[in-house]
Amino acid sequence: MALRVARVKKVKWPVSVSIPQDGGTVKIHKFTAEFELPTQKEHDELLRAGEDLQARVFVGGEDLQDTNGEPAEYSEALKAELLETSYIRAALNGAFYEAFYGRKAERKNV
Repeated sequence: MALRVARVKKVKWPVSVSIPQDGGTVKIHKFTAEFELPTQKEHDELLRAGEDLQARVFVGGEDLQDTNGEPAEYSEALKAELLETSYIRAALNGAFYEAFYGRKAERKNV
């Protein structure tokens, strides 16, 4: 298949979050993040400038729930809360780089 040169600027991507549990185990929770995909040059400039990459590229989310298990709407306040949680930030970072480099997301039955 020939490559059609048309840059993808936004993408919805699956995120698997490993939430730590007592006893050294994790529980896997999944949601869909929406990322803006910068150019390679923009990406490099963001990192050089010391900017928070995830704060810039994480622009939406689906399948999110509050602490009571009720659906939660994506908002800037929720985004800030998610980015303050290290294991969620790590999952977002991994998902972003899969999308950024065009790697197929792993589909595991967990």
